[in-house]
Amino acid sequence: MALLVRKLRLYRVLMLLVFMGLKTQAHPMPNSVVRLFVLDNAIKGEAHIPYYELENALDTSSTSLLRPSMLRNYFLKHIQVTSKHDNWKIQIDSIAFKENISSAVGSYKELKVSFYLLPKSPKSLRNFTFSYDAVVHQVITHSVLVYLAQDWKNGINYETNTKPLGTISYNTVNGKIQPLQIHLDEGSSWNGFVSMVQLGMRHIQEGTDHLLFILTLLFPAYLMVDEKRWGAYVGFKSGSLKILKIVTAFTLGHTLTLLLGSFNFFELPIQLIESIIATSILISVIHCLRPIFYSKEMIIAISFGLIHGLAFSQTIQNLDLGSLNLAISVLGFNLGIEIMQLVMIIIVIPWIILLSSTNYFKPIKNGFAVLVGVAALGWLVQRVTNSDNIVSTSIERIVGYSSWLFVALAVTSLLLFVVQYCKSK
Repeated sequence: MALLVRKLRLYRVLMLLVFMGLKTQAHPMPNSVVRLFVLDNAIKGEAHIPYYELENALDTSSTSLLRPSMLRNYFLKHIQVTSKHDNWKIQIDSIAFKENISSAVGSYKELKVSFYLLPKSPKSLRNFTFSYDAVVHQVITHSVLVYLAQDWKNGINYETNTKPLGTISYNTVNGKIQPLQIHLDEGSSWNGFVSMVQLGMRHIQEGTDHLLFILTLLFPAYLMVDEKRWGAYVGFKSGSLKILKIVTAFTLGHTLTLLLGSFNFFELPIQLIESIIATSILISVIHCLRPIFYSKEMIIAISFGLIHGLAFSQTIQNLDLGSLNLAISVLGFNLGIEIMQLVMIIIVIPWIILLSSTNYFKPIKNGFAVLVGVAALGWLVQRVTNSDNIVSTSIERIVGYSSWLFVALAVTSLLLFVVQYCKSK
């Protein structure tokens, strides 16, 4: 009998390999991926399963098996968590089929299952046994790659870093699917705070639209207005004071809505928020070309800062933290934003000051404003239509060379300042 079972298993493996060989172009990776997010009192999970592998595991001749209610029961049977003195509850949150596109293989389909693992005591959150055999129980060549996508107290966040926890697969030696033993470090609130500071810095570093809004407002700060046009260099003291006011106003605006949005006091659709941000850049571009709200920059900065803060708050909301950790996260995230914003200003402003004192500044300012305006229009169309365009995709490529753009600004400023100095002699 044992020999017959082994032969049947071998035959099944061979048949699956042949079947998979016919379908290897349908999905870039034939394995499932499970991401675990450690919350205050539970663990949230996300499973991503290749559709054709799910077909292999289920008898899809009956379409009823693919109904949400049937799939919900299926995953409740195949997800189990235990710890030393605790049997956990499993709660399926949502089930949805998704169409994805890969540059390697084109479009493919997968099932996304969101679920919660609920222990009786939060003490069990860091040491438990995770049993997951969806698909694997039938498709023995299938594997499940498990990652830690969020652990606030250990500074792990899905946007910056994830940690592989292990692989769940069929053991051909003993004929069993081994569960995954998960042991997480206790961590600390300090780790969480530091990770939020880093995340805030990263959001400004990669948030090209936020940076361009501020830079476009700051670019003409060292110019006076003459007959409703930008005039001559206003001086270091006056220009620097204006920059301080603009940056402070923007900070107050985004800090307020970052706090309110993170605690869910109110929210706007993210598509609307992002579209207004693109519009705010267009308005700052017009002002950079011609002073439409001279001496009112603080009002504009604080007004649009409120909108930018709502965009920042989306990141904090997604962490799904308790009140205390949420407050610490808002503080750290905002500090990170301010640090990176200050770094960018320190890098850029000296060269703007040099350029502002030359006769070459206005055409450079106007050229910069036009380029930013094109970018803002591209973003606005992308965010309204929810579809990429040639401008938005080009910006993503250019951003990778942003450090060289700063070098170019510095070199250009020095050269033009030296040229003007030599001409004046």
